[in-house]
Amino acid sequence: GRSVMSGVLGRSGTLSLYRRMLKASKRFNNYNFREYALRRTREDFRSNKTQTDQKVVDGLIQRARNELEMLERQSLINSLYSRQQSILELSKQHHASSTSSSSSHSSSR
Repeated sequence: GRSVMSGVLGRSGTLSLYRRMLKASKRFNNYNFREYALRRTREDFRSNKTQTDQKVVDGLIQRARNELEMLERQSLINSLYSRQQSILELSKQHHASSTSSSSSHSSSR
């Protein structure tokens, strides 16, 4: 049977759409937005890869195209604002700077 991979776009077109969605997701500066968009894209494509109903496949591809446009718009808007770091990113920087500053304190004693 036909699957979502062999729908209107064909396998290569669907894979190209998937890659474009991943690329747009990676453009978010905000860690939480970026991870959510990546996870959602992967899960949506994975959960529908065995779909055989052509009408459903066509609808899924149209939805993916709409989501790609939204991801591109939102990641652009996100990039226009100052970079806000997540707690995870801040704690990594804090840990790195406190490690280097503690070593400089011990060498000055």
